[in-house]
Amino acid sequence: MQGAGKVGALVIVFGVLLYAGYLLLGRVMPWDKTYEIVATFQDATGVNEGAQVLLAGVKVGDVARVELAGPHEARVHLSLREGVKVPKGSAAVIPTSFVGLGDSLVQLVAPSGAAQGYLAQGETIRGSRGSALAGT
Repeated sequence: MQGAGKVGALVIVFGVLLYAGYLLLGRVMPWDKTYEIVATFQDATGVNEGAQVLLAGVKVGDVARVELAGPHEARVHLSLREGVKVPKGSAAVIPTSFVGLGDSLVQLVAPSGAAQGYLAQGETIRGSRGSALAGT
């Protein structure tokens, strides 16, 4: 019976480590240097803390928190890795999909043309929902 107890304990430890790895995989780590910008949406359905933030299809951060700013506005705080430069005039888009499973991600869409500066800590950008048919 003592051997079965050791095996059971190892299975539990392995399960905990697997779960911890899942939680940390792809997330911004607490020790990473980051800065935060805010995106405002009329509808932030499906966006949760920890959701991925992409720029040009590359993960650049996570959603730090989502809060209600008023009856028709949600504020989504985006924690971006230090060194990521988001051009001024960029917008945040929550792409919609036909499958409603899992967290929605947030895509940062840079304006066309040359950048006229970059967003800094605490700046706010407008957000919208994209269409699965339009590719955003």
